Amino acid sequence: MKRPTLVNGHEVLDLVSNHPLGIRLGLLHELVAERFGPSVSFHTGCQAGLDLDELILYFESHDRVGISRGLVTASHLLEKAS
Repeated sequence: MKRPTLVNGHEVLDLVSNHPLGIRLGLLHELVAERFGPSVSFHTGCQAGLDLDELILYFESHDRVGISRGLVTASHLLEKAS
């Protein structure tokens, strides 16, 4: 059995940051699957083995991204828009 690819969560933050108006969660899932494969898991400085949804919730709880109506936006971009 193939082990899942373990990717730094900042790779996902970079993908989100590349969409200044935000990115739909479904499209983010597609981009992540294309870029890293279907069995990817993520790590942060504190946690490992997160799936994409867990990673996004982790980043939201640490004010790294905002989620509204299925749109994910990098927090630093939200601050600039205010």
